[in-house]
Amino acid sequence: MFPRLGRVASALSCIESAKLAHDSAVGSLGVYHLFRPPIPHEATLSTRRQITGRALPGSCDELMTADNDHLMSFLAGAASNVPASVVPGPVCFEIDNLADFADRVPETAGLYCAGFRDSIKTYPYLRVRGER
Repeated sequence: MFPRLGRVASALSCIESAKLAHDSAVGSLGVYHLFRPPIPHEATLSTRRQITGRALPGSCDELMTADNDHLMSFLAGAASNVPASVVPGPVCFEIDNLADFADRVPETAGLYCAGFRDSIKTYPYLRVRGER
């Protein structure tokens, strides 16, 4: 199914573009990032959306339909994780298992914010410790 709302179509094409850019920078096997979460996380979000028929709290579809106060609150939360500096290129975070993915999302999101702020292309990603 193709979304008919311009905002949804725009967001989905941006997400797909970001996924391709990240995959070309860090690969796609055994690595995870905001645009390629582990399958259990992606499946959980998709299932919740299908069951409720409503936007998920903190999800892209909620932000696309949110009022400005909600969006500003979300952005302020992400800004609290923005580091003072960021390095260009791939940045790897090791996690102990896939269950830890969600705990590292704010940190990786903060790197994206810093990259936008400093006009630096950075590609934070996660890898399970010991897997290659």
